[in-house]
Amino acid sequence: MALHAYVSAACGPCQTPGPISPAAQPAWLAALKLERESVLASINYTGGVFANPSLGWTQGAYIQPQVHPYDRFFFDEVSGNYTVDRFLADLEKRYGGVDAVLLWPTYTNIGIDDRNQFDFFRTMPGGLDGVKQVTALLHEAGVRVLWPYSPWDTGTRREALDDEHTLAALLKQTGGDGFNGDTMGSIPRSFWAAALQDSYPIAFEPEDGGADASLNWATMGWGYWLYPHVPQVDRFKYLTRGKFMTNMCDRWATRKTDNLQSAWFNGAGYESWENVWGTWNGIVPRDAEALRRVSTMLRFFGGRGGLLQAEEWEPHTPAVLTPGVFGSRFPNGTHTLYTLVNRAGTALPEVHISLPEVQLLAQGGSPLLEESQSHRQEATRYFDCYRGVELTPYAAPPPHAMHGGSPAPPRGRAAGTMDATATPLVISLPLEKEGYGCVLGARGAAAASAPPLVSFLRRMAALSATPLQQLSATWRYLPQALVPISATRTASAPPAGMVAIPAAANFSFVVRGIEIEGDDAHGVDVQYPWEMCAAARNRPAPSRPDPPTASLSAQVAVPPHSLTQSTAMAPHGAATRNASTRTRYRWRPSTWTSTPRPTPTTLPTLRPPATRRATLTTGSGSGAAPQQGPMPP
Repeated sequence: MALHAYVSAACGPCQTPGPISPAAQPAWLAALKLERESVLASINYTGGVFANPSLGWTQGAYIQPQVHPYDRFFFDEVSGNYTVDRFLADLEKRYGGVDAVLLWPTYTNIGIDDRNQFDFFRTMPGGLDGVKQVTALLHEAGVRVLWPYSPWDTGTRREALDDEHTLAALLKQTGGDGFNGDTMGSIPRSFWAAALQDSYPIAFEPEDGGADASLNWATMGWGYWLYPHVPQVDRFKYLTRGKFMTNMCDRWATRKTDNLQSAWFNGAGYESWENVWGTWNGIVPRDAEALRRVSTMLRFFGGRGGLLQAEEWEPHTPAVLTPGVFGSRFPNGTHTLYTLVNRAGTALPEVHISLPEVQLLAQGGSPLLEESQSHRQEATRYFDCYRGVELTPYAAPPPHAMHGGSPAPPRGRAAGTMDATATPLVISLPLEKEGYGCVLGARGAAAASAPPLVSFLRRMAALSATPLQQLSATWRYLPQALVPISATRTASAPPAGMVAIPAAANFSFVVRGIEIEGDDAHGVDVQYPWEMCAAARNRPAPSRPDPPTASLSAQVAVPPHSLTQSTAMAPHGAATRNASTRTRYRWRPSTWTSTPRPTPTTLPTLRPPATRRATLTTGSGSGAAPQQGPMPP
């Protein structure tokens, strides 16, 4: 769709194309470094706000979904309770959990009345106190909370303060951590100034990624990226020497391989958005398991001061010798991490990585010297940190595995040895089709045997035991079930204020959806019971239903009934011409709590059941889990 094409290409300054070939990488990297120094000088960059203690969390907020509070796993409409623990448990079970959420109650509901974007938080169940308690529950689970900010909200009720100060004050009141700038290319500095005036530094995450100058006060951004065969480089992360956090976002994609490979290659984040304005674009099992594994590695190696924040990380390292595999190198004093992605289109039983170490080989290829005990203590050990096993370095790989088809040249003779050659060492590891690789070099016995590393490798060995290709990659829309409603008692005459509507044997039921986003292929809008796939209509039941569609036309039988007479009707008997049950509500702060609220324009999404839940009471109710009818076959 046009919008999808637009947002996919909306983040030009966020990404840098990779080198045209492995041989071009050194010159390409040198140019990247020169650009970094030039840009940072031009914006008078002195480190931005990354050292601010209130914002350190942004460097480890790798997985972040946009969340609508009407999601049925987040809020129980029967009991009136938020079910934060149930929501988080579902995400943990399906793809490994999240580090932050973007809590979004505004668009698409905004515009139904005079409420502005901030009022939609005030009128969430429990009001701002309820939002504060929800935020506290998320914080207890280690999850940060961002709000949306929409600069285009100009036709609704106005606040006493400007948007900058209103947003800072409300986030401080509820304990929020920052905001996503909807449709914004970057966040103006005035928002940072307002947050400092309120003594409450907050994180900024522009939807369209950011701008060079805003690196002085912004630490995050979305990534509407392009995904060519050669992975693009996170430009803002490179400019800030590993600190900026980009969350790749591709809301309507039904496969996530490009997104996750780009995130892992760059040591960046991912927007795990599934409930898209009420349409469920669920992550398929294969991608969900890939997300679990990638996020586990990101969290272990990343975060403030982590390997993935290495100041001199090297994207498209030429140490990766196998065509179709791309990698980044993240070094620090005792460890070196390689993040690898397989874009060759096939499984690779051996991917070769060239190491900085060399081995002295005598004529005939045998090692010249035995390692001493002290050398072994200081030697670097290498681990396949995706499969959780140790790797053994060996001499140069076979010619067919090298870029260009020839082996790496010897690195010269060792001083004082006439018949010995310093031969580069390599390691090899398998990568499955569309897969992910991880290599860690740990120098010294203490680093290689550290308990956290040992525990992490065990966990990755368990997670990667099942190949991703054995898991389903088939995307399906989420079927909807009509909830039965008891028929009202038949009346002999229309009740007061209502008009009689006669029966219609063939009422023309026509729906034309006005959704800005989504399409029929994703199952947007409401699914009616008669929407059966054309191929199944002439087959015996059961048959699979069609996906919901934004527009449809059907002939239905309508019994006699009564409708509330609209105040907009003609006064002389033309009631059936404009019968309506809809009422317009005007937002008044002093009376809103006692005034009926309009139904949200976006329907809650049905989702598979989860097993755990915790409730935060915001009103009366039994606290029982919401009931859901059986799903169609």
